[in-house]
Amino acid sequence: MIAYFPQGMASWTPDHLKGAPSWLDSEQYDISAKVSAEDLPAWQRQGSSLEHQEMFRTMLQALLADRCNLVVHRIPKEVPGLTLTVGKRGPQFKSTPNDETIPSGGMRMPDGGTILSEEEGRTVRFYGVTMEKFSWYLSTFSYPRLTVQDQTGLSGRYDLVLHRPSPLPGEDDSVSTLSWDLKPLGLEFRQVKVPMDTLVIDHVERPSDN
Repeated sequence: MIAYFPQGMASWTPDHLKGAPSWLDSEQYDISAKVSAEDLPAWQRQGSSLEHQEMFRTMLQALLADRCNLVVHRIPKEVPGLTLTVGKRGPQFKSTPNDETIPSGGMRMPDGGTILSEEEGRTVRFYGVTMEKFSWYLSTFSYPRLTVQDQTGLSGRYDLVLHRPSPLPGEDDSVSTLSWDLKPLGLEFRQVKVPMDTLVIDHVERPSDN
């Protein structure tokens, strides 16, 4: 998934991968690789977030083809998704101050920003995050997963607090994407169709010995 999809496992649903043998889900392997000297400058220029690491994903594709004889093809389709937009009131949160002290703990993002989860995940505090990374969180830490595309037009880093209402008795306690309360933030979802390929495995073998 990391090799073939810009969001890696964040884009995972069972219908995104077809034809996988059973051992693909159960067997684990270590990969030790080194970037060649001639590729190193381009490697260092690529972004730290997976969606910006096209070179990394291309290298993984080559590795899988070489060591596992992987052959795949794609079937294009459209799936339900969401866009994140700014509501009529405008954004109801502030830019991150330059001298801000961020609380310890939490999940630190490779490209900056910290995410702290409280109250068993019902309150999530974001420090110094971009709207792109905020959209990524909404996509990744919800089920069922829906791709969330950032269309806020906001390019800075922000502090904000995201709440999810407690479920009523008898309601499903899973965190669906649409259950997050965006109104206090001045944000809203719009339901759309987004392109998302299904990856079909035509042939794959266990990796050869070193």
